[in-house]
Amino acid sequence: MNLLVAEELKNIRIKNNLDLKEVAKDNNISAKNLQKYEDNQKIITLETLEKLLNYYKADSYIFFKKICEYTHINKSINK
Repeated sequence: MNLLVAEELKNIRIKNNLDLKEVAKDNNISAKNLQKYEDNQKIITLETLEKLLNYYKADSYIFFKKICEYTHINKSINK
């Protein structure tokens, strides 16, 4: 599931035409760590995830619903 969180987080940033360095600076996160979160090389804390979702003005319910639906679809396909 971490990979899905990482991918969706990156997708939201890109859809909003936001620069990684700008987002990192605005949220007091190093650009290196934000890159690692988006590349699934570092586990993001819930606090940081919430901070980023708020920054992107993304609804956390919809964010996790999308991830859960994708996980459910993949489980159904792989049966």
